[in-house]
Amino acid sequence: MSEDQKRDIENTVDRVVVRLLIWVALAIVIAWTASHFIDGYKKGMAAAYVKGQEKAAKQRVDTRTKPSNDIKKLMKAAEQGNAEAQFALSKCYAEGIIVGQDASEAVKWSTKAAEQGHEKAQKVLPGHQCLLGRCYAEGTGGVRKNSIEAVKWFKKAAEQGDAPAQYALGLCYYTGNGVRTDVEEAVRWFREAANQGHAGAHGELLRHRF
Repeated sequence: MSEDQKRDIENTVDRVVVRLLIWVALAIVIAWTASHFIDGYKKGMAAAYVKGQEKAAKQRVDTRTKPSNDIKKLMKAAEQGNAEAQFALSKCYAEGIIVGQDASEAVKWSTKAAEQGHEKAQKVLPGHQCLLGRCYAEGTGGVRKNSIEAVKWFKKAAEQGDAPAQYALGLCYYTGNGVRTDVEEAVRWFREAANQGHAGAHGELLRHRF
């Protein structure tokens, strides 16, 4: 092999090595840039999420302290005895729409509407009573935790055929939470709920072989 050929090969190798080094350097730069971009993106998303939560929390507070004109009109109509307004207001309180969730207010207004013969209110009233029972059981929805009150509202709803309330009441009797332990009563309410297709109640009956 001549000297010229050797030099050509060496030059070719040098060029290849230089190109490889350039590509490696570029890859490092790209990786570093991407890593910082992703970190920045994550931080930005996290900050946006926190800001959004703060804004949502402020809005929830505002709806409790500064009711909108629409809810003011609805409240006024409900207080004047309009059954439809009472029913609508009960739904707002039950689901936390426009106003903060308040189970006791939901029961109050659905009861008033139901007493006037409002059919939809009559249908949702047991569900609202069950909701109030759960709130008392957990200490949520605008009330303090009170197992005895929970049983009271579960029973009201259960006696009107609300399956979730029947199941919850069965659990209270079985565990002695808020009421004296009574397995027979627990089984009774589990069966009432299971007969309506409540999976939890059916599971309790099978699990304890009642």
